[in-house]
Amino acid sequence: MNNTSKLKAIDALTASIPSFTCKPSCADCCGPVMMTRLESLRIRNQTGVNTDDQIVRLLELLEKGPPPDKEIHCVFLDQQTHRCTIYAIRPAVCRVFGSSSEKRLICPHDCKPDQPLTPQQTEALMSKIDQLGI
Repeated sequence: MNNTSKLKAIDALTASIPSFTCKPSCADCCGPVMMTRLESLRIRNQTGVNTDDQIVRLLELLEKGPPPDKEIHCVFLDQQTHRCTIYAIRPAVCRVFGSSSEKRLICPHDCKPDQPLTPQQTEALMSKIDQLGI
């Protein structure tokens, strides 16, 4: 399976994620995120931005915590509008946030679909995406 086929398979999997309406102008979930190699490659090819920097920021955040005087946001978050500048090609973890009842992925504002993914469904979905995205 080539990269194009793998990305199409990832897109088909993410299309099954239930949708919901977010709180307007909220960017609470838009921190540095992990993504697969193929998701990173697609973003880099379409934006010219090296997403490896995003992953380094996440690892630093996990290691020592955010600076007390500032929030760390995704590099693709427009700071003026609080909108994702890569929404159509955003990574799977961004797509599943708020759409799952897995405690780490629950929206802090209780925005969610009528039928959120269970933690088991979320794990199975993300595992398939990780395997494809290597």
